[in-house]
Amino acid sequence: MSSRLALIAAVVAITVLYSLPAFAPDPYVLHVLVLACLYVIPAVGLNLMLGYTGLVSLGHMGFAGVGAYVGAILLVDVKHGFWVTLLLATLSAGFAGALVGAICLRFRTHFFMIVTLAFGLLAFSVFNNWDEVTRGAVGFPGIPRPRPIELGGVRYTFGPLPHFYYFVLTAAMLVFALQWLVVRSDFGCTLMAIRQDEKLAQAKGVDVMRYKIA
Repeated sequence: MSSRLALIAAVVAITVLYSLPAFAPDPYVLHVLVLACLYVIPAVGLNLMLGYTGLVSLGHMGFAGVGAYVGAILLVDVKHGFWVTLLLATLSAGFAGALVGAICLRFRTHFFMIVTLAFGLLAFSVFNNWDEVTRGAVGFPGIPRPRPIELGGVRYTFGPLPHFYYFVLTAAMLVFALQWLVVRSDFGCTLMAIRQDEKLAQAKGVDVMRYKIA
């Protein structure tokens, strides 16, 4: 597909996605769309690992879980603001990924897959059974919504479900845009070089471990 056709297809797809609440106002449909947008965000990270670096991670949602639980604890128990919580939750997921990655990346091929699977199962077990912190299977009901924001004199509230859909859809689009920039940068080219031939990339002076963790 040419760049022009790809751009047209992207514009059409984005237009359709932002128009969906007008054609599918049912709350259940919007709820499913919100969940789909939320799952897109960690899926893009997995795509960078698997599609561009060649690392098959089976515990990727464990890192998303770390960020989600940190965010829930800060919002419900600590009473932090939403935007500060969003930043801290993102940083905590990244820190967990770097910490676990430094251990898992010492393994290769199917051994790497087994270790990441073990982390995912361990994370699920901790989230589901550490009742004092994560509240176990009950979770965190009543998480407060973000406060309204004003942009250019326009007040945007997160109360109505369509508004929340637009928010998470925009977040997913930003993540897609970030991935597009990454894979076309020198960093992205290095990741693909590692996927094609890790030993050759290392022989060329690439710090393979550092790039994989990043």
